[in-house]
Amino acid sequence: MFVITCSDNPIEDTNNAPTKPEINLPPNSSTNQSITPTLSWTCTDSDNDKLKYDVYFGLSNNPSKVVEGKSLPSYAPGTLQYNTKYYWKITAKDSKGATSTSDVWTFTTESQETISQPSMPSGVDSGNINESLSYSTGGSSSSIGHSIQYQFNWGDGSSSNWSNSSTASHQWSNSGNYNISSRARCATHTSILSNWSSSKPVVISKEKFPVLAVSPNNLDFDSTKTNLTFNITNSGDTVLNWNITDTQNWITVNPISGTTTTESDQITVTVNRSGLTANTYNGNISITSNGGSKLIPVSMTVSQAIQCSITVTSPLNISVWNYGGEYWIGWDKTGSCGENVKITLLKGIGELYTITSSTPNDGFYSWKISDYSGIGSDYQIKVEDLSSGAFDNSSNFSITTSCDVSISNPTSSSAWINGDSYTIKWKNTGLCGTNVKIELYKGGSKVGTIFSSTINDGSRSWTVTDYNQGVGTDYRIKITDLDAMKYSFSNYFEIKKKLFIVTLNPVADAAVASEYPNSNFGDHYNLVVGNDVGSGGKASSYIRFNLSTIPSNARIEWATLKLYPWDAKGSFLTNLGSVYDSWSEMQVTWNTGVRIYSSGILQFTFRATDENKWKNISVRNLVKLWLDGNRPNYGFAIWCDPVPASGNIVNITSRTASNPPVLQIGYYLL
Repeated sequence: MFVITCSDNPIEDTNNAPTKPEINLPPNSSTNQSITPTLSWTCTDSDNDKLKYDVYFGLSNNPSKVVEGKSLPSYAPGTLQYNTKYYWKITAKDSKGATSTSDVWTFTTESQETISQPSMPSGVDSGNINESLSYSTGGSSSSIGHSIQYQFNWGDGSSSNWSNSSTASHQWSNSGNYNISSRARCATHTSILSNWSSSKPVVISKEKFPVLAVSPNNLDFDSTKTNLTFNITNSGDTVLNWNITDTQNWITVNPISGTTTTESDQITVTVNRSGLTANTYNGNISITSNGGSKLIPVSMTVSQAIQCSITVTSPLNISVWNYGGEYWIGWDKTGSCGENVKITLLKGIGELYTITSSTPNDGFYSWKISDYSGIGSDYQIKVEDLSSGAFDNSSNFSITTSCDVSISNPTSSSAWINGDSYTIKWKNTGLCGTNVKIELYKGGSKVGTIFSSTINDGSRSWTVTDYNQGVGTDYRIKITDLDAMKYSFSNYFEIKKKLFIVTLNPVADAAVASEYPNSNFGDHYNLVVGNDVGSGGKASSYIRFNLSTIPSNARIEWATLKLYPWDAKGSFLTNLGSVYDSWSEMQVTWNTGVRIYSSGILQFTFRATDENKWKNISVRNLVKLWLDGNRPNYGFAIWCDPVPASGNIVNITSRTASNPPVLQIGYYLL
C-alpha cells in the first residue's frame, strides 16, 4: 500500500550568511607597521559553504574595492608610503550569495628609517705585517629601533663583512700608513646605510728579525794563553737562537748554544796543548743562528812538546764489566807528570760523568760501577794528568747487566687515544731492581717522562699524553731498571686524538613560499622545498644551529645535516648553502628573503623514496667556514635552482615536530 500526501507549505532549504570577518594582522589602529605588510583576517560559515572575499583598501575611511572574489583570507597591498594611515575592510560572500561585511580597520605605517654615523674605530695605533689587529666601533642607532650591523673599511682596498658585532680584525700584507673607518646599516632593511665614520690612522711596519753579531771576530792564543772569550750580541728586534761548533779536538767551547735578546752573552774558549808537537795550529769556531752565521778563526802555538805522557792499560777492548761490580782502572805515565789525575767515563764521543775529579797518579784506581747509560760496547775511560793536561782514552769496552726487561703492552697493533687510560705491561728476568723509570719516545727521541720512579711490579696505568708531539704511529715506551740500569723499548705503537661528537637541534627554522610572498611560516610543523602541485609556487627553507658549544681549538673531522622528509613527491636536484644575511624565524618571508653565499654550495637529489627516512648530507666545509670565522653563522638555506616541474616537492619535519632536523659534528681538539 502507498500513501501520498500534499501540503500547501513545502519545506525550503535555509542558508546562513558568513560570520562577520574579524581582523588578524595588522592589529586595528596599530602604528609603526611595515611598509610591505600582509593583511589577514578570519571568517567562518555555519553551512560550511566555500567563501570568497572582496578587499577594500585605501587612504580614506570609505576605502575602494581593490580585489574581488579572493579565495584566501590574506592580501598583500605591495609597498606602501612611510608614516601614512590606511583604511581597509572585508566583505565575505558564500556560494549561495549571502554576504557579511567587517568593520573599517586602520593601521599606520612606520616612519622612514635613518641610521646614525658610528664612532671613529678604536684600537692600537701600529702593528706589523701579517699581524692580526682588532678594532671596535659603535654608537650607531636606527631611528625606528631596528638592530644595527657594522662594516669596516681597512684602507687597503678591502672591507670586512657586515656583522652584528661592532668589533673586527684584519691583517695587512704591506707596510705603510692606513686609515680605518666604519659605517652601519639597518639589519632589517640592509639598503639603509649611515655615513662613514671619521678615520682611525694605523701604521703597519715590516716584520722584526734577529741579527747575529760577535766580538772579537778572531782568537789568537799564541804560545801561552789557555782561555779566551768572545761575546755574542743581537742587533736585531727579536730573540736570537744560536749554536756553536768547532773544527779541532784541541778546542773546547762553553756554552755551545743559547738565546740572546738585548744582553751580551760571553763565550769561553779553551785550548788543550796536551800531546801536541811544537807547531802552529789553526781552527775555526762556527756560529749558526736564526739571525745569520759567523766564522771565528782560532790560532794557537805549541812551543815545545809536553813532557808528560799517559797511557790507559785497563780496561781493554775485550773487557766486559758488569753493573755493580768493582774493577781496576789502570794506566802508565812517562815523563814529568803531576801528582794527581782526573778519571772520566765516556760513551761514544761524549763524556758521561766524572768517576773521580782527583786521585793519586799512581797507575791504578778501584771503581765500583754505579752509574752509566745502559748496556753497550762503546764505553771508554779517560785519564788526565791535572798538572800538564796530558790524557789518554782507553779502548772501547762493554758494560752489561744480568737484568732483562721486556715490554708486552703496548704492542705494534696498539692505537691509544690521547686522554684515555691504558695499562703499560712489562716482564723482568734475571736480577732486577725494585723500581723502574718509564719514558715515552717518538721516533728516536725522548719526548717525556711518564714515571721517573715507580714500583717494578710489571704494570702501570697511564693516562695517555703525547707531550704536544701530535698524533703518530712512531711512539715507543722505554722502561729502565733503576738499579741494574737495564732498559728495553716497546714495539712502535700509535697515539691518536680523541674524537668528540656533538648532536645539535635547530635554534630557528622557517619555510618561505612565492605564493604567499609576505607570509611568515616560522611556527609551522614542516619545512618545504620544491614546487607545489596546487599553485606552482616555489618553496625554500632556512635552518640555523647554535655552534657556541664547539671549542675554539676544535678541528672538524666531519659534519652531517640530517633531515626527515615525511612527504616526498617526484625527483629533483636540490641546493644547500650558507645564508649571507641575518634572519628571524618569526619574521622571514619570501619577499624579505635572505641572500646566499655563491661559493661552497652543495647539491643533492630529493626522491619520492626518501619519504619517512633520514636524509644525511655532509656539510663539513660549510660548518668549518663558520667555526673558522670566515663566515658569520646565519645557518643553512635549502632551495631549488632551477625550480623543478610542478608537483616535485618535499615536506620536512621542522624543529617543532617529531624527528626535527639534526646537525651532528665530530671533532678533535688541537
